[in-house]
Amino acid sequence: MTACDQWRGHVHGGSGPITPSPAQPSNNPLRGLPRQHCAEHGSLALIGDAIHNLGDVFGLALGWGAERLSTRLPSLSFTDGFGRSTQLAALINGVLIAMAAAVVLVGLTGWHWLDPITAIGVGLAVGYTGLVLIRDALIVLLDAIPAHIDPE
Repeated sequence: MTACDQWRGHVHGGSGPITPSPAQPSNNPLRGLPRQHCAEHGSLALIGDAIHNLGDVFGLALGWGAERLSTRLPSLSFTDGFGRSTQLAALINGVLIAMAAAVVLVGLTGWHWLDPITAIGVGLAVGYTGLVLIRDALIVLLDAIPAHIDPE
């Protein structure tokens, strides 16, 4: 149950907080060993496995951090708390997986045209987000009511 759920007074049947395994820190250095073998043998399977393992470590660390963050109580600045940080972590992890898939696709198929198209897509997404942020900042600066708030 997140702090946000406690604050709103409703509970979803969760399994409780996620706790990292005590063996995880000792296991992380072993994840880099396949990269050394990749250089020696040039195996695409070993390279893929090493990247996959590093991605798993990053995804788990991101999830654990988000779960810890989600237990923070609401404040004046964050009136809903950080309850949605786990969804944000999942979104970030999904985007990174999609980017890794694009890299693998280019590497395996030789579709080098995919690289500039991906870069253009990222640039358009960042540009659009920047314009939205500028618009929202201007609205707040002019003491207007943001679009997502109903004035009635």
